Amino acid sequence: EQKRADETEAKLEAARSLEAELEQERVGLAAVRDKAMRQAAEEAAAEKARILAQARADAATERAQAARLLESEREAAEGWLQEATVERATDAAGRMLLALAPEAVDGALRRALLAEVDRQGTALAPAAVEGAVDVELRAAKLPDSEIVETVRASISRAVGRPVRLALREDESLGAGLVIAIGDRVLDASISGQLQGLRERTRALLTEGNHE
Repeated sequence: EQKRADETEAKLEAARSLEAELEQERVGLAAVRDKAMRQAAEEAAAEKARILAQARADAATERAQAARLLESEREAAEGWLQEATVERATDAAGRMLLALAPEAVDGALRRALLAEVDRQGTALAPAAVEGAVDVELRAAKLPDSEIVETVRASISRAVGRPVRLALREDESLGAGLVIAIGDRVLDASISGQLQGLRERTRALLTEGNHE
């Protein structure tokens, strides 16, 4: 009887010892689980913070790019409007001049051309060509023979050589004359004057925008 009681007690003691070991392992596993959960939560929070920071940085970059794009579009629109204003204003000025006094405009441009021919003189003559000088004369409307002869005589006197004059009608000039001697071009046409006005106006507007 005593032996059985001792065996039973030993078994009970072994069971209690095993239960204690299992409880210790359970507590250890719970601690490991809690630690893992804390680490996971910390890593998730850190990743969330990183993603939010990246999102804010990306948003700031997108806003900066959008601002630059809007500024570029604004400048392009202003440039287009400025260019359109210059073009329309100069075209209107040319049409008004031709409508009010076409003959006076044509005569003034012709006199300006002949004055420039006299001023440049022999510099107009191609150095590599001897004998007669070939000149192309363009006009919005072919001038009469008296004007042609005046231009021919003026050029011949300036360069000190005979002149072969070729006439060409070019309605795009509007009024006035253009002469080409070799690679030299003297433009005394309405279209040329308006183009010069456009360029000067653009330069003034550009200087004003940079101040």
